[in-house]
Amino acid sequence: MKLDVAQSTLTALPQLIKSCLCILPVSLVPSRIPPKLNLFGNSMWIRSKRHSKEKPFGIKWPDEPIKALGAYFTYDQKLVKEKNFIERLDSIKKLINIWSTRGLSIYGKVTIVKSFVIPKYIYICSILPTPKELLKELNKILFKFLWKGVDKVTRASVINEYEEGGLRMVDLQCMVKSLRLAWLKRIFSGTN
Repeated sequence: MKLDVAQSTLTALPQLIKSCLCILPVSLVPSRIPPKLNLFGNSMWIRSKRHSKEKPFGIKWPDEPIKALGAYFTYDQKLVKEKNFIERLDSIKKLINIWSTRGLSIYGKVTIVKSFVIPKYIYICSILPTPKELLKELNKILFKFLWKGVDKVTRASVINEYEEGGLRMVDLQCMVKSLRLAWLKRIFSGTN
């Protein structure tokens, strides 16, 4: 009996390996997964198998984007951009409109940007490729909020330190690059 089980396992092994290479389980994300997330129900086909109707091992294959750890994943890059970046940009526009009605000083506005606006993008920019046009749009919104219209001084001078006549405003392009470099440090140091 044990020999039959072993033989059937060996004959099924190539198909199992082939099927496993065609799926991307959500379980590849870090170990802190929300308890309500069903790992076997949240897997996606990758590459050439993405439009396949097969259902190996009885796994449910979703048609809509999968949300894992606060980010949406799907094959449609436009939908990834929409769900992860554009929706956040819309919420930032609403937040900026609320804060722009108050009589804040220029330093207060920089504090609002650093405290409420930038944190909405830090995580998502560190794990997904950030569209350059999104960073340009976000910069435009932030500096319009800062100056109530057109820029009064160059953006480079606003980013400078206080001692150099700047306001220590966030440089979005540098922030995104530093978030990416931080991942390299984590990967090569072997820490979580």
